[in-house]
Amino acid sequence: MRLSPTIDVLLGGEGKNSETTRDLTEIEEQVLEGIIRIMCRELQTSWNAIALEFNFGQRQQILQTQRLMPPEEKNLCLSFEIKMSETRGTLNLAVPAVVSNALLRKISADFSYQRPRSPIEDRLRIQKKLLDCFFPVELSMPGLQVPLQNLTELVPGNILGFSKSVSAPAVMLVDDVLLCAATPVRVGSRCAARVLSLEAPLPSAGEP
Repeated sequence: MRLSPTIDVLLGGEGKNSETTRDLTEIEEQVLEGIIRIMCRELQTSWNAIALEFNFGQRQQILQTQRLMPPEEKNLCLSFEIKMSETRGTLNLAVPAVVSNALLRKISADFSYQRPRSPIEDRLRIQKKLLDCFFPVELSMPGLQVPLQNLTELVPGNILGFSKSVSAPAVMLVDDVLLCAATPVRVGSRCAARVLSLEAPLPSAGEP
């Protein structure tokens, strides 16, 4: 085989493709192995989201490679063009169809590799998830005030008078946020609230 321009660069050359045809020396094989291991590490980093591992096994001769991947077997081939100085080459990644199909199924099932969503899709997705969330809900009558003396004189059976009518709407708060005007009701044995208006009533003069 011809001397690889990659080896020529790593050994201090200009990266030109040599016309010399010979077998790789032991040192050159070790250099190439180091490069392949770096490539495997970078590929694993890129595909780490689907837990795909790349490991260097051993260098195979062309005849051995042909036995590993028979011509009648379908393969996925990914080709990358590499340019060094005046030399161009191709890096081919051959993946058996069985493996590539499994990868495609894993990618399609993985959230990280779904197609980019538009802002509207993101908002709808968040809204859908929020429908299953729980929030504290409180029905109250804010702004009620009573003299401290009335509170100190409380005994069981006393009736504490408020400044608002019993027919005045209450306020429904969701996580301490005013939501709407409502009135307390009972549904069977459960306490409930009937929504009167989607606009929360404004506090009266003198109320916080």
